[in-house]
Amino acid sequence: MSFDLNTKEFVIIGPCSLESWEQMAPIAQLADKYQVPYLRTPLFKPRTHPDSFQGLGAEGLNILKQIRTNYPDLKFVAEVGSLEQLLIVRESVEMIQIGARNMQNFELLKSIGQNYQNQFVMLKRGWGNNLKEWLASAQYLVNYGVDAKKIILCERGTRNACAPAQVTLDFALALKAKQMSHFHVIIDPSHGTSDRSMVLPMAEVATALNFDGLMIECHPYPNESYSDAHQALGLEELEIFLGQNLMLRQTAAYDETAPQLKIINKNFDDFDNRHA
Repeated sequence: MSFDLNTKEFVIIGPCSLESWEQMAPIAQLADKYQVPYLRTPLFKPRTHPDSFQGLGAEGLNILKQIRTNYPDLKFVAEVGSLEQLLIVRESVEMIQIGARNMQNFELLKSIGQNYQNQFVMLKRGWGNNLKEWLASAQYLVNYGVDAKKIILCERGTRNACAPAQVTLDFALALKAKQMSHFHVIIDPSHGTSDRSMVLPMAEVATALNFDGLMIECHPYPNESYSDAHQALGLEELEIFLGQNLMLRQTAAYDETAPQLKIINKNFDDFDNRHA
């Protein structure tokens, strides 16, 4: 393996939804330990079923303050689905996420452009939207005030009945978006596979390609996650992945014959064999 997360500007880890300080503390510690710049901290969660967990909302701001106190270098990412939600979180986070469901919520795009101009905005591709529609939504943000250099396009997969978990990551579409625009482009292998056993193999592919980062969902106790438990990685598994990349960053000239990298490659082979 010859990829390096340190060359990616936008590496994000964290849960599908913020549940508690006890949930977030070990994730924040992991991010800080391995120099992951962004922590996923969703206070609001748009859910398909009205009875599903919708997030802590404004109550979760106290948890963000606790994390900030303990880990001042971490930056926060939070999803919003309305202007009201944006106004609640905008002073506490460094990146606003627009979810797949809201990619073509044009009034929301306008509101974000008018009210959140100084930080990064992530725009996820809707699971049935094409490249033209994705870039057009990004242009809404630009036209209403967001600096194009602050926009991050996130590929999260297309619904596909033939795929193992009914979703397929479209690397070709994401690469085309990067070629045709000046926006940053990252990959979400968690939603893009909907299967935790496939997340890290797809993350390896994403980091080997010319993307600007990736976003991985994780949880201290994945099976107990309030949402998307099937795709959340455990922290031990994620730490192996992050640790191997940290070792790679520190290896001069990325010499693939170096003993250290032989160990890394063997670890990846063992991981691949376990998930074959």
